Amino acid sequence: MFQHLSEWWTNRKRREVLSDVRGERQALEDTLDRAEMNGIPRPPAAATYLEQLAALEAQIPTAARHELDDIAGKAESLGQLRAYFYPPREIDDAGHLAIDRMTEWAVPEAIVASLRARLGPKLGSADPAEARSALNAVIAEHDSWSLYTDDHEEMTTRVAWWLLSIIAASLLSAFILMRYPWLVLLGLLSAAVAGSCASVITKIGPLDVTSELEASLRRVPTRIGTGIAASIIGSGLLCWGFAPIAFQSKTYFDLLLVCATPGQGCSAPSILGLTAVSALLGFSERVLTWLNERVPTSR
Repeated sequence: MFQHLSEWWTNRKRREVLSDVRGERQALEDTLDRAEMNGIPRPPAAATYLEQLAALEAQIPTAARHELDDIAGKAESLGQLRAYFYPPREIDDAGHLAIDRMTEWAVPEAIVASLRARLGPKLGSADPAEARSALNAVIAEHDSWSLYTDDHEEMTTRVAWWLLSIIAASLLSAFILMRYPWLVLLGLLSAAVAGSCASVITKIGPLDVTSELEASLRRVPTRIGTGIAASIIGSGLLCWGFAPIAFQSKTYFDLLLVCATPGQGCSAPSILGLTAVSALLGFSERVLTWLNERVPTSR
């Protein structure tokens, strides 16, 4: 089973890299065609680059998974060299269009502004060599952010779906566990997990620098653990009456006591109320702060 899954993942990766390599090759071909339409013949180096891209494409069917990233990186580097074959009259437009596209991807404004300030004037330079060098830098930055935005979207989507699955499973288990008096506390813990995961989903970081995304992902277990602890502590404070909450004239303690006492029975509204409170405490740390502020007041 694991072998088939590994093969499926490798073949999927091969298809993605094959598409990337062909895209870089096509982009280079299109640039060379535009140059010829402007009366600029193909330089010998262009044929060499196209041959190298074709060779990389031929390696993909037999390449191991760890080699595919190297192939994609080499193809991207070769594709970026198309900047040196652009017709002079198209360099300025191509560069600014690439920067505008980065803006559409919600790349941080500071990075886009810095790119415009550093390379914008050079794109319109009368010296073709300087303009093409600036265009190459813009394309490199554009391709880097293109890859990063794809990875960011894939990663955040995967994390969100995992968390959503945990939330659904936790809530379902909480509803089931609370039907049994000896499992009520486990039900509260399960609801706390659901609330903590819901809190993490709402705080998944927007598109930003790589280090901040990695730091945000590293904080996911910490946030979940903090939410669970906050829910347990908050539930304890509610049981002690530091912040009495009424449920149809019953306090949180009364409701929990009925559900945890064999033979009493825990009704659906009671299960829903206990689950909601536990999940809310795990979802928002501000609720715990509010309860903590009431501790000295109640003494």
